[in-house]
Amino acid sequence: MIGRLILVVSSIFAIVKFVESGNRFGIVGGEETQISKFPHQIAYLYQGNLKCGGSIISSNCILTAGHCLKNFKTNLTIRTGSSAKSSGGTVHNVKQTILHPEFNSVKLFNDIALLLLETDIIFDANSKPIALPAQDQIIPDDTLCTVSGWGKMEDSVKPEYLRCVDVKTVNHDVCESCYHTSKVQFEVSEHMLCAGFLKGGRDSCTGDSGGPLVCEVNGKKIQVGVVSSGYGCAVESYPGIYTNIAKYRNWIESYCRLPKN
Repeated sequence: MIGRLILVVSSIFAIVKFVESGNRFGIVGGEETQISKFPHQIAYLYQGNLKCGGSIISSNCILTAGHCLKNFKTNLTIRTGSSAKSSGGTVHNVKQTILHPEFNSVKLFNDIALLLLETDIIFDANSKPIALPAQDQIIPDDTLCTVSGWGKMEDSVKPEYLRCVDVKTVNHDVCESCYHTSKVQFEVSEHMLCAGFLKGGRDSCTGDSGGPLVCEVNGKKIQVGVVSSGYGCAVESYPGIYTNIAKYRNWIESYCRLPKN
């Protein structure tokens, strides 16, 4: 399973690397849920095993993180419409993977990718696209959001069933200052969005990469972020870092015909 990228740091600089999920946690501080509450959620599979999360954005397009494509670009499938990661729902073959052309695996700039499917998803109560923000739409600070996935839990158990946790968006300048300390030096660009709690305790983590961060904005649920990286998991003073989808709406629409919001 590919985890959310964890920042491994020294007192001078930050090194970003993949961390296998063996010693890391998944949805922290959350609870089990049903796919009917998150019908956009998909399980991104390699040879039948969970590698990442993702979201339905149209009948044949899946949104995920760029780093989820590392070493896994062929023999990919996704499972839609199931609370369970390894059974139920419908499995679709991935026809094509599209990595953002400016993805930077060290700085995690442009950590976003698309999966194009061989067959269309048939929408129903458990499989639906999630709306996306307008290009450059600003998401207010302290907006209550929810992140979902099948990542490991606090006790290192690999959950079979979907889990979720509520978090709040964090002011960009505040988040940037959190990642510029004597312990951590990591650039939080304008193409990133932070969410969590500065006191820690709730976060996405390993196994949740590529999954959706969904907020209610102006009375409508939209996916504002893609699980990307962070220092540890639910660590005090280090909110999770997400790809800011509002910076990529135009790029996404160049490949996917999105439903009308």
